[in-house]
This record gives sequence, C-alpha cells and structure tokens, in this order.
Amino acid sequence: VLFVNQGKQPITLEWMPPGDEPYRYIGQVVPGQEHSEDSHCGHQFALRVSASASTSASASSSASASASTSASASAS
Repeated sequence: VLFVNQGKQPITLEWMPPGDEPYRYIGQVVPGQEHSEDSHCGHQFALRVSASASTSASASSSASASASTSASASAS
C-alpha cells in the first residue's frame, strides 16, 4: 500500500489489527512524503491529521481511499 500526503499537515499512520487489539503506530507522513507499507488483502489502516484538525480516514489494502486532507492510500 502506498500512502501519499498531498496536504499541508502531517498525517499519522496506524495499522488497525482485527478484533479488539489497539491500533499500532506506524509513523508520520509529512506533506510531500510517500510511505509504502507491505500488506495483505483485508488489512486496514487509520490516517489521522496530526495537527489540531479533527479529520480522519481509514484505508483498506483491498481498495483505495482518500482523506479530505489530501492524504491518500492505494493498493498496488
């Protein structure tokens, strides 16, 4: 999965494991940066704006998704 931050604020990237396990922090993707993550079909990720904004989105490795902050994720 390739995560691209085309916004103006850092995005926090977390893996959402199945069940009741807590999210696992992967890192931050700063504006203009790309981050690739090995994944399997069905894995889900949370994208969160790191600044004071309250926008968040989730992305699944089986599809593509984008947040309104212009961070995007797509399976490849």
